[in-house]
This record gives sequence, C-alpha cells and structure tokens, in this order.
Amino acid sequence: MFKNKLFFKKPQLIPFALKYYIENYLKKPSRVLMGSGISISEPAGKWLKLSDIPSYRYEFGGTYLNGKIYLIGGLTLPSVYNVTRLCETYDVESDKWQRIKNFPRIIHHPGVLALNKKIYVIGGNGIRITPYAFSYVYDPLTNEWEQKRNMPTARGALGIAEVNGTIYAIGGGAHKIAQNANEAYSAENDSWTRLDPMPTRREHLSVVSACGLVFAMGGYKKSLSECTDANEAYDPKKDLWEKRSPLPLKISGFTSCAIGDSIFIFGGEQGWSVSGECFEYKVKEDKWFRRENIPTPRYACVSVNVKGQIHLIGGNSILKGYIFSLAHEIFLP
Repeated sequence: MFKNKLFFKKPQLIPFALKYYIENYLKKPSRVLMGSGISISEPAGKWLKLSDIPSYRYEFGGTYLNGKIYLIGGLTLPSVYNVTRLCETYDVESDKWQRIKNFPRIIHHPGVLALNKKIYVIGGNGIRITPYAFSYVYDPLTNEWEQKRNMPTARGALGIAEVNGTIYAIGGGAHKIAQNANEAYSAENDSWTRLDPMPTRREHLSVVSACGLVFAMGGYKKSLSECTDANEAYDPKKDLWEKRSPLPLKISGFTSCAIGDSIFIFGGEQGWSVSGECFEYKVKEDKWFRRENIPTPRYACVSVNVKGQIHLIGGNSILKGYIFSLAHEIFLP
C-alpha cells in the first residue's frame, strides 16, 4: 500500500487508506458487479485517451462550452468534509488544462450546464451533505461568477438539463432524503417554476435531454444497495411524465450524454461495486444497446458531448476508494 507514489505526494491519504483496508477486512463487501448480462453489439464504438485531469478530486460537475470543458468543485479526499471551490477548463484543441476563478462556495455533487454562452451551476452540497438551493452563472469573458435566484428546493446529487432555453432541475437528495422535485429555471427572467414532480423520487440519478424531452435515469432512494433502473421521461410542453424502457441494470452515480436522438450512459455504482459498462439508448425506438466497455471503470465521473465525441472525465474506480481516477478518455460512437 505505502509503495504507492501517491502517498509521498499526498500523505493525508494514509488515514483514508487504513480506513478503507479495515472496512474491507471487517465488512468483506462484495465488489462483484451484477451487470446487465447484455452482449456488446455493433457498432460498439471505440475509446481514446487524452491528458489526465491535473487536480486530485472527484464528485465535481462539468459541461462544455465554446471549445472548452469546465469542471466545478468536488471532493479532494474521500470524505464529504474535504470540499473544494476549484474550477478548471480543458482546451479541446490544445489538449491543455487551466485554472479559472474559483466557485464562490465549496461545492460537490452540483448540477452544471452551459446555456447562452455562460455556465450555470445549480444546487449541490456544501460541507458534508448540506444541500444548496443556490444558483450561479459564470461568464467566461469576464471570468466572474454571479449569484442568481435560489431554486425552491435545496438539494445535491440532482440532475439538470436544458430544453429550449429552460433549465430543469430534477430529483436529488437533501440530508439523505431522496427528492422528486421538478423545477424549471428561466435564465431570461431569473425565475423558478414548480412543475409536475418526478414519479420516482431518487438521488444520484442522471438527467439528460433529447428529442425535446427530459430523461431521469437510475439513482437510488435510500442506499446504494437499492439502486433503481427507472427511466422516466418528462415532456415540458405537456408538463407530464411517462415511463420508458428501464435501464439494462440497476445503477446510480453514472453519467449520461446525448448525441442526436441517442443517450449514452457510462459507469456508475451498484452496492459496493463499480461499473465499466456503456450503453446507448435510442430515444425514438425506446431501446437499449450495449457498447464498448469503458477502459477505466468508474463512478462519479463527468461526460460531455464535444462535436459528436464524448469526453469521460475523472471519477473513482473503487467504491469509497482512496485513490481517485484522473482518467480523461474519449468515446467515439
């Protein structure tokens, strides 16, 4: 264990490593993934590797805007008491990372997306699992953050997505209580509206938009041992939910990304195990297909669509593990 060079760079990890080994010895958790059992089908897609993220953290939020990927906040140690304000960008063309102005507050498990040439950060947690109702917007031209109107329901580990200029904040957790809130933010009016609640309350879900709908996928209600395969679609025009074909496995803490009429999901957590599986959901067919496995299985990572290629960044390869993944890999569908 102590031969790992990381301990010489980060000796503060040693207590967490000891805790991990003791828990592993006493609890003997099963880390065998109860996967989908589905075979990989063609076109399977392929993976490429890029520069690792420069900072040691995970459980951050991320998005893409104008040639750059943005990473916001996260945990710097495997503890919800070690939260950062750090923000970084990755220049796709130069394959280089750069720091930008820190987020105004420490934050982990936030909702992050790009809209109108700006970066929106909604909800998330502060120290430990203190849920935020805050909304902030970052302007890349001025390198400044501005606070906006709070959303009605404070929560972290939520999902957010945008349809026709409106941001939808869905689900999440508040003090270990799963939420079913569905609230819409108008960037034009800086206002929030409560909408039809999500049918299945859950946190650590993934939310993504495609074909004019908002999809709420996976997550859990009480614990990691009770993940769901729920796939529910919200229609903003009708303010109604409908059930869709469930995920191929019960999973939480994964990431999703849309390309055209397809939604891709990557990794995730299930009990004490971590997934390396990748799936494509074809919205118009309401069908799932398994694609090529992730080179670095992980949960709590970020995925973004960059001109039809999906960048998968960061995460953790071992549930409650003390060595985070700094991997930055590209999936070519």
